[in-house]
Amino acid sequence: MTEELRRDIQRRVLAVQRHYHTGGRTLRAVWLVAAFGVVLAGLAMTVLPGPATLVIPVGLAMLAVRFRWAQSALRAAIDHGVRQQRRFVKAGVAARVTWSLVTLGAVGGAAFLVLR
Repeated sequence: MTEELRRDIQRRVLAVQRHYHTGGRTLRAVWLVAAFGVVLAGLAMTVLPGPATLVIPVGLAMLAVRFRWAQSALRAAIDHGVRQQRRFVKAGVAARVTWSLVTLGAVGGAAFLVLR
């Protein structure tokens, strides 16, 4: 992620917040139930196969329209993602390939343990 991408994400979150606050009670209730469901699914994906690193921030973004603690957690997650992306880009090709293989091995190992 670049600084431009970070600003784009923050702009989108603000737009969703504006839409959320203009909606009715039913929209808000459904939104919050869905947001907590997405976060719980993401947390489950930390031990089950799945893209937890993508799903949890989406749930946090959904919750950030209503809760300050979720806004702080989302901001921290975005900052962490930006730092990791910079670190990954600065690494050499061998380090990137190695990290990708380790990640694939971890996901494959987890899938094997769950499916056996």
